[in-house]
Amino acid sequence: MSSAPVIEAHGICKTYAGQVVLSALSLQLQAGEVLGLLGVNGAGKSTTLGILSGVISPTSGVLKMMGQNPYQRPKVVQRLLGYLPEQLPLYPELTVDEYLWYCARLRGVPSNRCSVAVKDAKHLCGLSSEGRRLSRNLSKGFQQRLGIAQAIVHQPKLIILDEPSSGLDPEQAHSMRELISSLGEHRSVILSTHLLADVQAACSRVAILAKGRLVYDEPIGNQGTHRGMSQLIVQLKKTVTSSDLMRAIPELKSVHMHTDGWLLKFRSSEISVDKIARCAYENQWGLGAIYPPAQTLEKTFLSVISQDNPAVHQESESA
Repeated sequence: MSSAPVIEAHGICKTYAGQVVLSALSLQLQAGEVLGLLGVNGAGKSTTLGILSGVISPTSGVLKMMGQNPYQRPKVVQRLLGYLPEQLPLYPELTVDEYLWYCARLRGVPSNRCSVAVKDAKHLCGLSSEGRRLSRNLSKGFQQRLGIAQAIVHQPKLIILDEPSSGLDPEQAHSMRELISSLGEHRSVILSTHLLADVQAACSRVAILAKGRLVYDEPIGNQGTHRGMSQLIVQLKKTVTSSDLMRAIPELKSVHMHTDGWLLKFRSSEISVDKIARCAYENQWGLGAIYPPAQTLEKTFLSVISQDNPAVHQESESA
């Protein structure tokens, strides 16, 4: 019998003073998944993380975490959850060991288990030799690592990270991506970030928010297959010209030669592959293959959010 999802959210909405900031959010997170949460500023990421971490109550909808209602059994859920907010919750006057011990006790770790819990969290986050240092004297990168250590010191099943690579230099950001990937080997992780490289390197799945709505949710590697695609690559066995294609397919916006065949760009974001195949058959072009072009995460992100933002659409079209 399969275990319950780590997170089940159905129809989650949140309003402030009558303004909708999150609308009908529904998603599931399974054990072992690392979900990257993307969106422009104001898309609803912080509100979503606040609700999923139990800090904010939704206006409506149903939320279960590890099969539990987080608002009916908050202490139980909080012990199963690790959370790193964007603003690091550090105490500058405490050493690394003192701070992690405090966090462990706060999360319900028995006092006779705290030494082991602190040692394990430091080891996983690369802080084994930093225990006696004051947190205020740590570099930005090590402070971020300490923030993750406090989120995992009680060995939660779910970790929520809000912009963990913010303010890090490229070397520190690379180390942070490796750390997040290692966390996902034994836990479920939600990573909210504006750095697409973090999601590409560390996540198994990506979700995109736009104007408070979940507009995209796919495994990493499925970019280019969402229903908003407006391009196809077509391989034909017969030699044809771009004029032949434009005359036969009135929905086309433009046609270009591609390394793998013809790149067809359509006026509408809804493509009927069957219609293109039928057109090739009727014109005796000899259809060899038809598929969407390879799509990077950046192009997917710009394509998805451009449907709600004309300025982004114009920018992505010119790219």
